[in-house]
Amino acid sequence: MKIFIVIIIFAILPLNSILSNEKVSGMDIQFLESNFKEKHKEIYNFIKNKIPELIKISNEPTIHQALINKDFKIDSLNEIKRLDSSWTSTLKITKFKNEVQKRRVSRFLKSTVLYSNNKLYSELFLTGNNGVLIGAYPLTTDFWQGDEEKWIKSYNDGLCQIFIGPIEYDESSDRKAIQVSIPVVDQVGNCTGILIIGLRYRIMMMSN
Repeated sequence: MKIFIVIIIFAILPLNSILSNEKVSGMDIQFLESNFKEKHKEIYNFIKNKIPELIKISNEPTIHQALINKDFKIDSLNEIKRLDSSWTSTLKITKFKNEVQKRRVSRFLKSTVLYSNNKLYSELFLTGNNGVLIGAYPLTTDFWQGDEEKWIKSYNDGLCQIFIGPIEYDESSDRKAIQVSIPVVDQVGNCTGILIIGLRYRIMMMSN
């Protein structure tokens, strides 16, 4: 199964923009040539070189086990929206937020963030194949990610593609970062979830 890596540039592209292709670890990267890419060439190259490391995290057994845990599955859209509304209505750690925070996968994501080289990761969170939050560190501002562009583009109707977002301020981590969405694929090639990783902009700049 082919996994496409798509970098979306949030800028007005010149008329002579062209679609280019590269490969990382045998996977295609598609991006649009633009002034943005030229301006942030070092950042682009940094992320591209990090892709294999991010994929390795998504392949950890703890990630796959969490995605097949029936206790974490919520199929009803109405129930998902109810939980999301409750989640976003307060900044306090509710009983449900605490439950998500204590899951084994959340503890794994926390250790990955805290012990990453140069504190590169600002956040990691895992969603199921319907956008429901399975685990996170730190806790996200939303429970349901299924209506977010970073999730929609990466899940890609089940076809799976890596999505690299724009440089932006993230409320959850209180830092300027770039979010990279990595599909989690099972043994038969199905996209079972999306792992979203925040990369600190300042650390990436210091590394160049």
